[in-house]
Amino acid sequence: MTVYLLIGLTMVKTRVLVSGTANTFAPDLAISQSVPEFAINFSETNYDLVSKGKSEFLVLFNHEKNVYRSFISSGGRPEKAILIRLEPDTVFPAQYTKRIENKYGFIISPGGVSPDGIFLGWPYKYHLNPAEPQITDPELVKILDSIPQNSWFDYESWKQRSHKLVMIAANKVSPISQSNYSIRRNLASLIDKEILEVYGSLWGGNYYQKIHHRIAVLVAAIKQGTFPNLLQIYASLFKKYKASKGVIADKHKLLRESKFTLVVENSNFIVTEKIFDAFINGSIPIYVGADLKLFGVPSGLAIESSGNPKDIESIVKNLSEVEVKEHLKALQNFVTSEYFLSNWPADKVYLKIADKVKSYLDEVN
Repeated sequence: MTVYLLIGLTMVKTRVLVSGTANTFAPDLAISQSVPEFAINFSETNYDLVSKGKSEFLVLFNHEKNVYRSFISSGGRPEKAILIRLEPDTVFPAQYTKRIENKYGFIISPGGVSPDGIFLGWPYKYHLNPAEPQITDPELVKILDSIPQNSWFDYESWKQRSHKLVMIAANKVSPISQSNYSIRRNLASLIDKEILEVYGSLWGGNYYQKIHHRIAVLVAAIKQGTFPNLLQIYASLFKKYKASKGVIADKHKLLRESKFTLVVENSNFIVTEKIFDAFINGSIPIYVGADLKLFGVPSGLAIESSGNPKDIESIVKNLSEVEVKEHLKALQNFVTSEYFLSNWPADKVYLKIADKVKSYLDEVN
């Protein structure tokens, strides 16, 4: 424990070790820098968030076996360990297994449903380049405040958009068969290239990058304790995609110039930032993934699809003016609603995460 002296009084704070495999953690970096939106909610509590040393509780942002083992070997107990899963099952499948879940007393899965039925929205941030997010990227609240002054949801402006349908996603692979990555590849190759444009890395012919990515996925899966599905990892290695347009520096600019966005979620168990990018820019999403109503997204915002390429082409070609106007109005109403502002921006999501963690700490402490 850490002891603080305040005006002659002794206040004992409970030490909580915060770590994980999320790339925001680095040696000797303070927790206030590693996970600032989370840490700020503990500034006036009886809990002292630390990055190393012995602690009474453990909070991991993605399972980290070495930190967990050290916590247990130092006298920690599973019921005093908390897991916050920020990687989807397609990227880090091991942490969704019962073997790992049984190591924790409390689990939170933003963008998905935790084992005890808790649902929290994905911590959405407004990043220009999906591959290289920067702290200098525009603030989401400022973008939302600008909506009344722009024409992103105006039908006449929407008609003038130069791109029919875009998909923004890297051509990644997963070590498990439950991912939707193969659906992305299928649609990228089968939808008419005069309709669909694909943006992101690993779609072109640089086989060194593709092989390097696949080896990295294979090694990560083995280290995590997942038996990799080699057919999934090495699927379509030499396939060519005529719809590929390379990487982009500003995905939001592209989305504001596209009538439709093809959103193929990582899996059917999570809802991440991709669909919200489309919402905010007035680009009507054609969505392949989870049942959105189960994940807090109202019906009528996206056009949900089974992933049939001909059906998707038909939607792009034949959606009526009335239907387009209905979708644009629904999108504008949603992103400016108190419901969206309370449940999806990153700072609000981390506030909810912190509140649930504090409640659990108070209960178990």
